[in-house]
Amino acid sequence: MRIVADTEQCAGSGMCALTAPEYFDQNDEDGRVVRSEE
Repeated sequence: MRIVADTEQCAGSGMCALTAPEYFDQNDEDGRVVRSEE
């Protein structure tokens, strides 16, 4: 499976990080989605 985070479309609401924290996190600076380091 390939997981892609579209940072240009990200609204910074954190729903992806809440739904799938094993895959997504939020950038500390602007709240946009990033791939989780776990």
